Amino acid sequence: MKRIFLCMMFVLVPALTHAAEKFDLDVYASRFDSIPIGVVNFRSTNGQTIKQNLPWEIIANNFDFCGKFNVVKSPAFDSTLFIENDVGIYVDGEYTIEGNNITIVCNLRDVATRSLIVGKRYSGEIKNLRSMVHRYSNEVVEALFGDRGIFESRILYVRKEGEKQNISIMDFDGFNRTNVTNNNVVNVFPVFADKSTVLQYS
Repeated sequence: MKRIFLCMMFVLVPALTHAAEKFDLDVYASRFDSIPIGVVNFRSTNGQTIKQNLPWEIIANNFDFCGKFNVVKSPAFDSTLFIENDVGIYVDGEYTIEGNNITIVCNLRDVATRSLIVGKRYSGEIKNLRSMVHRYSNEVVEALFGDRGIFESRILYVRKEGEKQNISIMDFDGFNRTNVTNNNVVNVFPVFADKSTVLQYS
């Protein structure tokens, strides 16, 4: 009986050791020029669904835009699809809409074990959803490369309308356009003095 027990213990120890291993992002990232990453559609927790600014589409577009990823999209977790495309990590999530507010949970997971690597939860007004998702995209880039991404960047530009030139601002991907000036003066050369202050010459 003792011999059988020792044999069983010998078999179980390697299995427990394997289960305790943590996905190594540095090792994974070093294997590729463009990191394969999966993006799975998020699910609603209460049946209230998003009609626009779909978080998974924004994340996929962010990763594709920066050129550091090979993005594989899927409506649901698909281990076969991911393995065929050398995808070792993927993003999924869920969201809850209550009136004009939304809570969104974003998760970066290991394909092999589906264990959590980087998880974040954000809450706010639905109109700020894109900003929340851009922030999470930056979190993933920082975890993989050590530097935050560009996804919360904003662009100042001159908008010409007839003889008028006014200053506008938009997200890096062209969304959330807002006028900074609206006058009859020709405004040129806008610059950021800091994160919230814009300087322009006229």
